[in-house]
Amino acid sequence: MKKYVWGLAAIAIMVIGFALPSQAASFKVGDTDWTLGGSARLDVGWRLSDYGDVPAGANDSTTDFFLSNPGNSRIFAKAVYGKMTGYVELGLGAESEIRTRHIYASYDMGGGNSLLVGRTWTALAEDSPNQRLWDDDTLVGFGDLYAGRHEQIRFIHTQDKMTFQIALEDVIVEDPSVDIEFLKDEDGHITDITEVANRFGLPDNYTLENMLPAIILSLSYDAGNFLITPSLYAQTYTLKGNAEGVKDVDVTSYALALDAAVKAAGVTVSGEIWWGQNLSIFGLDMRSGASTTFGAPIPNNTLDDIKDVKSMGGWLQLAAPIKPGTLYAGAGYQQADTELSGTAYEDTVSTWGAFINYEYEITTNFSITPELAYFNYGKDAVKGDNKLGNETFVGAHFQYNF
Repeated sequence: MKKYVWGLAAIAIMVIGFALPSQAASFKVGDTDWTLGGSARLDVGWRLSDYGDVPAGANDSTTDFFLSNPGNSRIFAKAVYGKMTGYVELGLGAESEIRTRHIYASYDMGGGNSLLVGRTWTALAEDSPNQRLWDDDTLVGFGDLYAGRHEQIRFIHTQDKMTFQIALEDVIVEDPSVDIEFLKDEDGHITDITEVANRFGLPDNYTLENMLPAIILSLSYDAGNFLITPSLYAQTYTLKGNAEGVKDVDVTSYALALDAAVKAAGVTVSGEIWWGQNLSIFGLDMRSGASTTFGAPIPNNTLDDIKDVKSMGGWLQLAAPIKPGTLYAGAGYQQADTELSGTAYEDTVSTWGAFINYEYEITTNFSITPELAYFNYGKDAVKGDNKLGNETFVGAHFQYNF
């Protein structure tokens, strides 16, 4: 019900915005320059779900109409005082919950150097495609590596066409404490390792020991019609054994990413490729009913350590201005090892997606983007009638920036 209430409210905002000047409010209080603004967003359309291989007699597909906030409508305030800049942005989630999207302060140190402290985007794989439906998904879970927003201390140096960034961030931890006793037979042996993998479980005999922050490096070269940005992410923490005979387990995640864009004759081709280890921390798994978590480490067979899991992916997008709007078309793919041994299991799992949309600005800062998007969940790690199905979205994304 909350989604529909928000949907009606968003429509009202957009209708009012259609008739009013649409721009952020800028004003001065003393020596401080203020800017206030926001963005109201709404998705409407149909979601066609194919559930893949299902038991005989089970429902294998559904078609649902949706009218909802995609989860990233927001308001913001920006203050600039001399060399200091403060920024706060609050978001309205899909269930009408209020959350902090950004809150940070930055200081211009001069000479192309600046320091940022607070919560904002991670500098890893910063670019994303313009895919809109399914909560402004941008092909996340189907090729786009989305590292999200995190608390951080970031140093930025800009010189000519180059921008270098280094940041220290909070570590993202997956809960390792899972009761796996029900998986053992009367002799204490694990009866089904896939069930353990599904829960990403180790016995509840560990205490988290987090000694180091995550580190992110990014170097961007922008020549106007050509942009390339390699970036790196690394973090590690220790599950310290707190029972006799339980050894420490180190959990290390890292990612290498390369984003690039080329503009020629008004057409822009952009894309991203990435590769790394234990990257489920970034929410790569959009599948339902899978027996493993995409890109997540799994316990070894003796449950005293983990198996690190590699994954990779990328996306490609074409953006072409076709009056009166812009046409976007793109596709993405990602793949992860399973680290499960034996003929009963797949060596890898994969997903892919594709979309085409047309972004049309009806009036200043008020746009509508009709879109067709397709997402394929691939196969489950356990072989045999293991297709996980696919989803197709047909609809439109409304956006009013104020």
